[in-house]
Amino acid sequence: FVFAFVAQLTVCLPGTMVVDVALGNIYGAVLGTAASVVAKTLSALLSLFLGRCFGKAMGLEFPEMLKSRMGAVKTHPLKALFLARMAPISTGVKNYALSLLPPEDVPLLQYSAAVVVANLLVTTGVCVIGAGADNLVEALDQATSGHR
Repeated sequence: FVFAFVAQLTVCLPGTMVVDVALGNIYGAVLGTAASVVAKTLSALLSLFLGRCFGKAMGLEFPEMLKSRMGAVKTHPLKALFLARMAPISTGVKNYALSLLPPEDVPLLQYSAAVVVANLLVTTGVCVIGAGADNLVEALDQATSGHR
């Protein structure tokens, strides 16, 4: 299940919240959160490497307009990468956009830590909702009640 989630995230398919709710409902809050964070971390790292390999080959570059705002990545990498991970943008976009920065600007240890912490903050609540429901339909109703 985790590897299927990694694949889903890596190819940027929608439905992350649905999978998080399902993980919480099936495995419980703790194991569901752990499975989700592992999948999201593996996907972020895989996307980083894929983006670096294919981004340059395809001639993709980080937008010049945003490069000037990414100076904090050099001076405070953990803080800047954490804030970038918390941005209300699709996970796939964040994963691949950061891969377009020079490798020295995105240190793997700080990037991995930022991914884990940001995903723990976001995923825990969703998995708890899933774990507290009697079935997946009820869990999804609870998780999306604020989005109608």
